[in-house]
Amino acid sequence: MTILTFPIFTFIKRFYPVAILGLLLTLTASVIATDAVAAFFFKSDPNYHLYSIGMLAAGAFTVGPAQYAVMRGTSEATWVIVVLLVFYLLASALMYLTQGMEIFSVIGMLSSCAALACFNSRRYRQLCKRVKVIRRMRERFIAQCRSEP
Repeated sequence: MTILTFPIFTFIKRFYPVAILGLLLTLTASVIATDAVAAFFFKSDPNYHLYSIGMLAAGAFTVGPAQYAVMRGTSEATWVIVVLLVFYLLASALMYLTQGMEIFSVIGMLSSCAALACFNSRRYRQLCKRVKVIRRMRERFIAQCRSEP
């Protein structure tokens, strides 16, 4: 029983560019949105930088495992990333109200929208379906190997 129906390098060449681009755009949006929230709400606080680093770490430690879960065949984890991207989009839009941060805000909104477009692309949806099929085939293969003496 084969797990992949085509070579692994074809799989990587076909699906990984959009997944990696979406992840990098999400992390870019995370950095800009974290700065937006910290600059808007915590600017006068002496622990401004600690809050900023904490929010950035929370975003990265949420996006990373969610993307890993998608690559392992749980395509529902994409919704965690989408919710974070909508939050990042709103935070970047909030930063537009801050004096002198208009260009930074536009870059944050563009990276959030581009990441959402990557996660909504046909290629990414094909990736999610394919890794789900691979996960089911892997589970069947493991169950078959355990049942044989």
